[in-house]
Amino acid sequence: ALVGVVNEGTGKKARLEKWQVFGKTGTAQLAKTDQRGYSDDAYIASFIAGAPAEDPAVVVLVSIRKPNVELGRGYTGGTVAAPVAARILEKTLNYLEKHHR
Repeated sequence: ALVGVVNEGTGKKARLEKWQVFGKTGTAQLAKTDQRGYSDDAYIASFIAGAPAEDPAVVVLVSIRKPNVELGRGYTGGTVAAPVAARILEKTLNYLEKHHR
């Protein structure tokens, strides 16, 4: 199921060419500090991912508080945090492949 999040779902931006990635996106509104309730324009975008899916060697959690929506890149875990997780996974897995055979 978590492989499907990356292959066909909200975590597509975490896909890697060389490894199968599993993951889960998350998006939450921040609580207002001056009154009750939640903000309409402040979020936490998160993505937890691991790879390779068959035998995980690396798991990473990326959490971005108040992503800059003015950049036009969105604010959800799948659009903001998943690409960061993918870069971390790819660099780490390449390193492990090269140095820990």
